[in-house]
Formats: sequence, structure tokens, C-alpha cells
Amino acid sequence: MSDNSAYCREQVTKIDRDRYLSCLYAPEDKRRGLFALYAFNLEISRIREMVKDPLPGEVRLQWWLDAISGQSHGSVQDNPVAAELIYAINQFGLPATALESMIKARQFDLYNDPMPSLADLEGYTGETQSLLMQMAVIILVGYERASNYSEACGHGGVSNGITDLLVSLPWQASRRQQFIPMDVMRRNNVDQERLFSGDYNERLESAVAEMVEHAEFHQNKAFKSLSGNVGEVAPAFLPMMLNQQYWKRFRRPKNGKLHPIHPLPELKRQWAMWNAARLLSRKEVTRVLK
Repeated sequence: MSDNSAYCREQVTKIDRDRYLSCLYAPEDKRRGLFALYAFNLEISRIREMVKDPLPGEVRLQWWLDAISGQSHGSVQDNPVAAELIYAINQFGLPATALESMIKARQFDLYNDPMPSLADLEGYTGETQSLLMQMAVIILVGYERASNYSEACGHGGVSNGITDLLVSLPWQASRRQQFIPMDVMRRNNVDQERLFSGDYNERLESAVAEMVEHAEFHQNKAFKSLSGNVGEVAPAFLPMMLNQQYWKRFRRPKNGKLHPIHPLPELKRQWAMWNAARLLSRKEVTRVLK
């Protein structure tokens, strides 16, 4: 294992535990590509955390666009994640246009503009999460066969994206960032300032329930499109199998305040993913839904 690939694996292991575990179910010759892809996703998704103002964030995103297009002014090889991403692009034929779309979608993260509508949120999660899932499928089965799983990736990415955003809701509110769409806010009479103050009331609870229902709808659509057609792509979809565990936590009383959703206990996380991998390997998708 090269130093670059070891670095990517370490980052995914520490920060994105669900996807780290999912990689362990992939063939060994595919894992390096998956770790590179997921480390790249961490890099672009965490830019907001690393900058105080949007402009430096825009500069970082542009650097990644230039790195993928081969126009970077700095040495790409000096950045372990960029170097490994270029390896994955060359080794597995990852389309640059899809990776560029993932980067451009992250511009929204840099600002405090509220998410306009549920349809806009689907578009955002489609470009950030569905494309990520599609890239993982390409690594696993190749570009030609990956198109067979486009529908599953589309729905699965929306489900994952909504779930991830709800997990980080308290943190978003603390920095006045609103990913709960405005139409959902209006339907449930949620006051934006009360959301930003960390107030968890019946109205916000109702909005979160609507979001969970929407995530569940898309997850069911993803599973149904996978029915009888899982095989080698299962590792790309395994992180989705943990969504239900998080949804249960969203429904618990919050005692009037937004509280962080703590990570799943390690043993529970590993067991849930092992069980899902076992059922998917048997093509028992309907049992995963229960």
C-alpha cells in the first residue's frame, strides 16, 4: 500500500466510518479506488468547516476542478487525496464530468442561503450523494454495467443525503445554515429563527418527520430497483442500510432542544452492515426493507 492510499484509507476510517466498513465487503482490488473516492468526497464536503468565508472555499473548490481537468497550478501529486483520485480516474474510468458536478454542487455549502424546495434538495443530494454512489458502482463493475444501477443510485443518494443532513441538523442550525427546504418549513410552520436558536418544538419535529418520510420513500425505491440485481455492487449501497437506525433516533424526544445525533455504537453498526451484506448477497432485498 502506497503512502497516498494509506492516507486516504485512514481518513475514511476516522471520519466516514460507515463507508469504511462498506469498503471491507468490496474485492481487494477495488478498495483502493473506493477509499480514494470517499476521501475525495470528505475533502470537498468539509471545505465549509475549514474556511471562515466563502471566498477561500471557492478557491479550494476551483483547485479541485483544475486538478481533475489537469490545469492545477500546484502539484496534484503533492496532495495524497488528489493523487489517489487521479489514480482512480485512470484505473477505473471515472467520468470527470460527474466528479466536477460533485464539486460544483458544494458551492451551496459555502453560503447561508436556505434550501429553496424539496425538489432543489433532491437535486443537491443527487449531485453530491447519488453521483458518489454511481462512481462507487463504476469502480465495482465498470462504466458499461454501471448504467444498470442508475435508478438505484439516484434514489439511494437522495435517501443518504437527506439522512446525513438530518444527522447534522444541530450543527447546521448553530451556524445559521438551513438545509430543511423552505416549502417543508412553510408546510409545518417552522420559524427559521427558532430553528437557528436550537429550539426543538412540535413544528420542527413535524418537519423532520416529513423529511424522514421522504428519505424512506427514496430508500424503498432504491431497494426495489435493486431487487434480484445486487451482486458485486452491494458495497456501494451498504451505507444506505444504516439509515433506518438513524431515523429511529430522529423520532426520539429532544426535551425542547436540538441535540447531536451520536454515532451508532461500533458493534451495532458492524452487525447491521454485516446482516445487510448477507441478505444482499442472497438477493433478499425485501428482507432488508423490514
